[in-house]
Amino acid sequence: MDYKRYAIILWIMTATLLIANTTLAAKESTPAPNSDIVKTATTRATTLDIYPAGAKAVFSARMGENVTMEIPGAFDEKTVRAIKKPGQDIRYFRVQRLHNPGIVPDSLKELFRELENKKTRMNILDSQISTTTSNLELLNDIPISDKMSAAEVGILLNNIMQNRTRLSLELTRLKDEKEKMSAEISQLTERYNRNLPPKYDSAIIVNIGATGAGTIDVEAFTTHASWIPKYEMNFNTKSGDIASKMIAETRLNSGITYEGTIKFYTNQPPSSSLAVPKINRLIVTFPPEYKSSTASRKMIYANQMSYEMELPASASPEEASIIEVTESPVNAVIAGNGRIISDNMPTSIELGAITYNAKPSVIMHRDFSRNGLLIANIDFIKEPVLPGTAAMYVDGQFSGHTAVTYTGRGETLKLAVGYVPLIKINKETDADHSSTGFFSSSGIKQGGYSLEAVNGSNMDLDIELIDRIPFSVDDKIVVELMTINPAPDKNEDNILTWKFHLKRGENKKFKVQYRIKHPADKELFYQ
Repeated sequence: MDYKRYAIILWIMTATLLIANTTLAAKESTPAPNSDIVKTATTRATTLDIYPAGAKAVFSARMGENVTMEIPGAFDEKTVRAIKKPGQDIRYFRVQRLHNPGIVPDSLKELFRELENKKTRMNILDSQISTTTSNLELLNDIPISDKMSAAEVGILLNNIMQNRTRLSLELTRLKDEKEKMSAEISQLTERYNRNLPPKYDSAIIVNIGATGAGTIDVEAFTTHASWIPKYEMNFNTKSGDIASKMIAETRLNSGITYEGTIKFYTNQPPSSSLAVPKINRLIVTFPPEYKSSTASRKMIYANQMSYEMELPASASPEEASIIEVTESPVNAVIAGNGRIISDNMPTSIELGAITYNAKPSVIMHRDFSRNGLLIANIDFIKEPVLPGTAAMYVDGQFSGHTAVTYTGRGETLKLAVGYVPLIKINKETDADHSSTGFFSSSGIKQGGYSLEAVNGSNMDLDIELIDRIPFSVDDKIVVELMTINPAPDKNEDNILTWKFHLKRGENKKFKVQYRIKHPADKELFYQ
């Protein structure tokens, strides 16, 4: 009889466990919180204009004598104004900012629901862990009667062991899932808090009364938005065509979600033109007086020998544009269609594609790169170019990024496409020869170098080769040109420029020699 009694106890406990697990499993399938509990701003933005540092939105509501509109707190209440349309009469208009705790921005509704679902699941896991732990403790408290036979005790202990194993495995699984769920909730909470717009716990309440036809429109500005133009350009070396795509990289953190036509504005910077690589003069003078050691002076001189090269900025397309740019004296405006949410993350909106033809050429300067810099030359620009950055490709291969400056209609552009390994410039520097006159206090330093331009590409190209020799800014230092063969097309402050045509597979050599006269007791300093 005792065995039967304990068997009944074990059966009841097992049945209880099954019922508890079934109940909890049913809770797991509980639907997500109803969307009605997600409190959001209800007034919809019907238009959106984005500036380099800010945005303007128009909010619309049905016409009525007593209308209340709610605008996210990230907007500036001082900029809110009613847009009166023909035939409309606005009787009153009031704007105030109110504390609005618990509001969830439209752009974060889905993230909020996901977070709430995971929190609900965490509560279920806590209940399951508690129930499973209690059941394990019950198994440990089942008494064994001394009236039971050895066979009965064995059967009872086997049942207890099987249930304990099953419950222990289930408890381990539940704890692992809870640990994983806790990490996910932490990540989502951090993401949610990070993406909350400024002043998210307040709202701008607009009370307006009007009569007439159409909708009541109210505009407001926010500083929590930005955009920059970006380009993707691919230069086809066979055809000379450049396929270009313009993209608006946009950020919005104002509490609204918008889908439709967006106008992008850019303030027009001062007019500027692109230039070919600018090579600074190699100035030779006397070093400043240092009290440091000779080794320190050499280090200082070495650092001051560095110089910079200004590369031509990338251009925007010139022909067959499907990008409509509207200009005013202070702004250029371009429109695009897309969806943007207020999560302060970059969103790319494609604004259009363009193809234009350019004539290739190469600029070479050995001190900057052994490879030639491929340039796409565009004679005339028909559409204005907005400032931004461009990802450059040559025959589908990425070559680098370059800046795009604002360029108006009618300008000539030089587009830096990328360095080409098959177009090289070799430079061999002559050994320095320094001497001091026997009857003179003057020192003479002779220098020079040989250049070789090599076109290993499959294109016949116009080449612009640039190099330099020292330039004196001190009357006591005299730089004399001895040999320049062939003669350069341009010599400005001893910056030498040769322009020539180089067919595929050809090379061309150049020789430059010079000497510097200076006081023998003075060390020369290059900068």
